[in-house]
Amino acid sequence: MPSSTGWYSTYCSGASCSHTFYNYSSSQVEQGKIRVTVTKGSEQDQASLTVNVNPAGGYYSSVAKRRTGAFQALDASADGGGAAEVRWSTRGPLPATEFVVEHRRDSTAAWTEVGRVSAADSVGTADRSRGASYRYLADGLSVGTHQFRLQLQRKGAKKAFRSRPVSAEIRLKEAYEVTTYPNPVRTQTTVEVAVKERQPVTVAVYDVLGRKVTTLHDGPLPAQNARQFTLDASEAGLSSGTYFVRVRGKAFADTHRLTVVR
Repeated sequence: MPSSTGWYSTYCSGASCSHTFYNYSSSQVEQGKIRVTVTKGSEQDQASLTVNVNPAGGYYSSVAKRRTGAFQALDASADGGGAAEVRWSTRGPLPATEFVVEHRRDSTAAWTEVGRVSAADSVGTADRSRGASYRYLADGLSVGTHQFRLQLQRKGAKKAFRSRPVSAEIRLKEAYEVTTYPNPVRTQTTVEVAVKERQPVTVAVYDVLGRKVTTLHDGPLPAQNARQFTLDASEAGLSSGTYFVRVRGKAFADTHRLTVVR
């Protein structure tokens, strides 16, 4: 039977409130109906509900309003090369299911799916007490803080369980980093700039005669945090041809060739 610690109820709160859980068929909670007994002082009430229960992993009950996660641990760390490894383990064996790995650039960005890991693809030995361990490598990450979380999808389940987010920081070892994508350009391109130390930076576009076409940025950039600047070829009046993106900082200058195809 699950512990009553941490369960919450709309109708019962306080130190004298207790929650007891029974299974209709045995002492072990399995998938099916459970009966919830809520006691506060001399008052007692009961309610029954059919819930999806993973005995060793966790379950969600709208009566008790508690989610007992299937994840024993979840963390992420960067490898120093634009990649981060997400690691987690389960509380026990899981039925046929898969983990969806979700990512966002920072706490203000939207979550997007970056990969999936089957529950059968564990990297550690599974047993009933310790569960199994897993990992997922996310690469091609820009400089800065990235967040990851897991979504547990189980066949036939109406609800998907999501873990708490964890963070991994990609740090820049060199003085600066500049990338331009896509290149060649048809409509828009992104110039991504990261600097090791906070400093004023200018990002500008020039034609083959050395004339400035447009300035994408002129001001300070924070340390260890990639910034993206968008160049719209139509708005900048760029015709087909060759251009140059010049990035100048306090102690560096870099030029990237840019081809526009209209």
